Amino acid sequence: MTIWSDEAAVASGTTVDTFGTGVNVILNNDAKKLVGIIAMSVDQTYTTAEGSAIRLRMNSSGIKDFSGPADWPIGSLETSGPATNSSGQGCVQEIIPLDINTTGGETITFDAAPTTTITTARLIEVAILYSNGNVPGDILANIATPPVAHRGSTTVDASQLTTTATALSAITVPGWAKEIVGCKAFMHKTGAVTSGEEVLGFFSLTSTIPGVGIQEYPTNGQGATLGTPVGTGQYENRIPWLPMHIPTPGKDATITPTVVLRTAVTTANRVGFSLAWR
Repeated sequence: MTIWSDEAAVASGTTVDTFGTGVNVILNNDAKKLVGIIAMSVDQTYTTAEGSAIRLRMNSSGIKDFSGPADWPIGSLETSGPATNSSGQGCVQEIIPLDINTTGGETITFDAAPTTTITTARLIEVAILYSNGNVPGDILANIATPPVAHRGSTTVDASQLTTTATALSAITVPGWAKEIVGCKAFMHKTGAVTSGEEVLGFFSLTSTIPGVGIQEYPTNGQGATLGTPVGTGQYENRIPWLPMHIPTPGKDATITPTVVLRTAVTTANRVGFSLAWR
């Protein structure tokens, strides 16, 4: 009944509609169905007068129930930028629902292309969501609009600047909870922005719950700035929920989120993770 989430770090091509190097994800042997994708992208270099979206492509020759490749446009969607200074573009995670049967052990390849020629490749964080079957119907029905109604939630946060995997405080899921149903994975600047720096990454979860398997969830991202950052800075009006399903053991259990930044930042960066259960 578990949903697993397996992350891949992708870089786009730079020529219009030309895909970059593919990155493989191998499903575990218990995989029975692909149920969704989590994705986002940001600039690693902000170039004057360039605008683009990203085509994220998925392919797998081993999945018989898939007639791919398939690709989807994802953010951040950018217009051509200002000439000298910009505080950059942020991007929150997008969820793409899927309904594709698998038999377990198949390889999935992700790659990405810009919708116009750009100078420097975009950085993309993507995660494939898949299950071993029998996931509650309301979870699947709300894959793209999580979470389902829940009864409890806890958030932990910390400062993080380096690419070293760093564990945050453990979250205790109470014994009365029957299942974990959603999470939020986020980061934000808390002080002055450093010119030319982007920040993105993912959280990897470990747990005292048996058999949770791979659980990796991309964060939102903050694109690189141009020149001396000016204006209001980057901001989002929401922190999206991400879909999950992990049955719990009927006693107190812990989930420990570990953050992995894709690129280091100089100063003033905060990360956080929320977990919801019912």
